[in-house]
Amino acid sequence: HIVSAPADAVLVVLAAPGSGKTRTLAQRVAHLVHGSALPPQSVLALTFSRRAARDLRERVLSLGVAGVDVLTFHSMCARLVRANASVLGRPSDFSIVSGAQQLELVQAAAEGLLRAVEGGDDSRGEGAKVVGALDEAALDAFARALADATAAPRAARRLLLRITRHKVREALARSGVSPGAFASPGAGAGADAKVHAGEEALAAGYARALAEQGALDYSDLLICGLRLVRGEAGSGGGGGCGGAAAARPAPAPRRLYGLGRRRAPGP
Repeated sequence: HIVSAPADAVLVVLAAPGSGKTRTLAQRVAHLVHGSALPPQSVLALTFSRRAARDLRERVLSLGVAGVDVLTFHSMCARLVRANASVLGRPSDFSIVSGAQQLELVQAAAEGLLRAVEGGDDSRGEGAKVVGALDEAALDAFARALADATAAPRAARRLLLRITRHKVREALARSGVSPGAFASPGAGAGADAKVHAGEEALAAGYARALAEQGALDYSDLLICGLRLVRGEAGSGGGGGCGGAAAARPAPAPRRLYGLGRRRAPGP
């Protein structure tokens, strides 16, 4: 039933590990191409991991179907972003940072914000904004977190998680989606506002560090891809998604399907 359902059917496969979900999906793809006469480039299969994508791709090929895109969500978004980089105010040859590179950028952002909070260089006014939003105890805790991050990778990873949560929360809010698990910690709007002030300044510094290197991180890929699909890329803001550099409403992404015909580098 799953394999031979009409091409426009919406299907959900719920089954235990090892029960044949990947085989069923591969057969479904083959049926869409051979049984429903859809062109391979009009079929897009998405998975969460590279290993799952590789497995599904091999199974699809073993069924005699070539030309179907089997990608991870990050790979699909990377190709969309590269194809529409000018709309996002980004170079099409942007690099993708992860791991140690991200931590270095977080540490640089934390160091700069700490100086601003402590009365040093604050030309952007971010330090003053944070100082004005936080009470003395919260400000001390935030400053300690920044100082710890500049010296310890584990503390920098905690700040990176806060930055990522902030970016995702902002992206969901722009799209009218409840933040759910990404909601700010703390109780009440007042607590949220205090947390937001520090995270916003930290995320802004991290985004500038990425932009200086012509880079995006993996969360940026998903956020930018979402904004492109929803036609929001030119509406301002958005972490690594262009902001002021994109001054006009974004056109629809050039190629949502048939992405495999553009073998742009990506994760």
